[in-house]
Amino acid sequence: MSIGRTKLLAILLATLVISCASVDSRLKNADKLSRQSTLDYQKAVQEYQVILATAANKSLVLQKLGALNFEHKDYDLAVANLKNLTDPESLKMLAISQYKLGNYTDALE
Repeated sequence: MSIGRTKLLAILLATLVISCASVDSRLKNADKLSRQSTLDYQKAVQEYQVILATAANKSLVLQKLGALNFEHKDYDLAVANLKNLTDPESLKMLAISQYKLGNYTDALE
């Protein structure tokens, strides 16, 4: 491998590592915001949406965002964020959200 390719590979690898670290730190920040006051709810939602755009594990971010929406009784958004997830906790929150919205048939699925 030539020196130019080695440098390019090193730069790409460094960018990937920095990007992953950035997503992790942003995810921790969003988690912290979600536990704070209701005023920080919108900030946390925005932070999760930014993370979602770059995250490799979108399911984890969607689960956290859906749980946050559910906790704040924002059931429309909870449904939108949880509808494609398959873990038991997400399915439970999805069914309850559908029920709270009056979508009784969807809640049973």
